[in-house]
Amino acid sequence: MSDLTARDVKKRYTTRIMKIDGVVGIGIGKEEDDDAIMVFVKERTAIIDQKVPKQLKGYPVIIQETGQIEAFNDPSALLPPYSPQLD
Repeated sequence: MSDLTARDVKKRYTTRIMKIDGVVGIGIGKEEDDDAIMVFVKERTAIIDQKVPKQLKGYPVIIQETGQIEAFNDPSALLPPYSPQLD
């Protein structure tokens, strides 16, 4: 394992990994009890499996298919309107 933390490795490789077509995010997760680098993709393909490294600085890389990830400006817009129950 590297002297770098998983956070350091993620920070170092985020720009490079995010340039791979189909990658929508990168994070830190667990593989069993050990830290791992998570790579989130719209759709897992053979090309992505070839381009995404199997490990980075000794940390395993886990590819997770998530679909498209979109940020919302106003998360409350996703909630149904509140209507209190009147007895």
